Amino acid sequence: MFAVPGIIALLTFIYLRPQEVSSSLRTLPFLHLFLALTVVGFAVDVGMRKIEPKISPQLRWAVLWLLWCIVTIVIKVPPDTMQYNATLLLISFILFAVIAHSLQSFRSFGLVATVVVGLCLTLAAIGVHQSAAPKQCVVLDTGVSANLGEGRPDGRGCEHFRECYDEEAERNANYLCERIGLLGTTTIQGRVRYRGVLQDPNELALVISIGLPFLFALAIRRRKALWYLMTFAGAALMFYCVIKTQSRSGQLAFLAVLGVFFVKRYGKARGFIVGAVLGIPVLLAGGRGGSSADESTVDRYEAWRAGLDMIRESPVIGVGEGMFTESHHLTAHNSYVLAGAELGFIGLFLWMMVLYVSFKMAYIGMNLPVEEGDDEAAEAQTWGTAMFAALVGFSISMLFLSLTYHMLLWIYLGLAGAYYAVIRHRWPELELEIGLKDHGKVLAATLGIIIAVSMVLRFKGF
Repeated sequence: MFAVPGIIALLTFIYLRPQEVSSSLRTLPFLHLFLALTVVGFAVDVGMRKIEPKISPQLRWAVLWLLWCIVTIVIKVPPDTMQYNATLLLISFILFAVIAHSLQSFRSFGLVATVVVGLCLTLAAIGVHQSAAPKQCVVLDTGVSANLGEGRPDGRGCEHFRECYDEEAERNANYLCERIGLLGTTTIQGRVRYRGVLQDPNELALVISIGLPFLFALAIRRRKALWYLMTFAGAALMFYCVIKTQSRSGQLAFLAVLGVFFVKRYGKARGFIVGAVLGIPVLLAGGRGGSSADESTVDRYEAWRAGLDMIRESPVIGVGEGMFTESHHLTAHNSYVLAGAELGFIGLFLWMMVLYVSFKMAYIGMNLPVEEGDDEAAEAQTWGTAMFAALVGFSISMLFLSLTYHMLLWIYLGLAGAYYAVIRHRWPELELEIGLKDHGKVLAATLGIIIAVSMVLRFKGF
């Protein structure tokens, strides 16, 4: 499979951000190179008939959503930012499309899933090391990145940021006192994080949490004591890193993933017990507390209210893709509200249709009947359960994070499409039908989410 090396390179680039670790790599257009490598590999695979050029059921809805986003950009977005917004949007869409259509065998899907698990474990290890590393003075960068706590350690130890303003301090510089981890990573307000698209601790916690079911799936496929031991160690590493992010949404995703995976795997009674035993430590560890957490909650409610106001003022077309922060000082902190505010009800409905179809594809696979000795069906069911659990974790976190256009969301949507291509290739009789009833469910969910958010805000006094 010639497309697989490109996909692996893309995932490694997006997760680990090597160009931000080494300054010598920053001028190289890795993202575009790896995207081109994947597309060329896909073309070679099709030409050599290693894969069949079958359209994913998600693609129609994803294309309609993309076109609607472009309409909002043309109508609502100022010319000076139009190209930037459209470029980021297209990158996420292309990522989704090439992943969804390039994997059609258990071997290739399992290889990519293994790479995802390896990347998640690497991030977790970096986060755990970062949480125990000594503190140093960090010189904040100027501009937008300063708001994100980005900067460079200057080598001076500290316990509080005030200690950084001594005679050795740089003139007119602003400082933080943070823990310095591997690859020059730093905490933010004591919370572990990574770089790039994972510089937010909440997003790091989410990515690690949704990698967990794939780790479990690998162990179940191997069925060896050593693999179970390695899985336990890996899960413990992931758990500890999620705790150290102090992310409440990440911990909810972690719990959801555990619940879905084990309930499906072992039944409601045993699955609930296993999930509870593993999940109780997450609840006990808790997320952030104190004034900063309260302030974050208030900011989130205010952003939700601003988003609902945007929907009410422009319910059809929204304020335009990428334009939420032009009307409010923070992003929406809710992917569903963000989609509705920027793209209107039509854009929100189309986006949720992509999610719904992705869920349904994973659901079909995880409920395949498995007969004694049918290893392929058992493998399909295991991967389907992992895929469904990951999508549930993502959907819950999206209630609190702005991930509508996020590359990692569209990577997982692509993986859902690839998974369905694998099982369809093996069982052609499996058919995903989307009828009026399905459209009605998504429409009800679209309206229901907006109503639910409105009710929560009213209850909270916003």
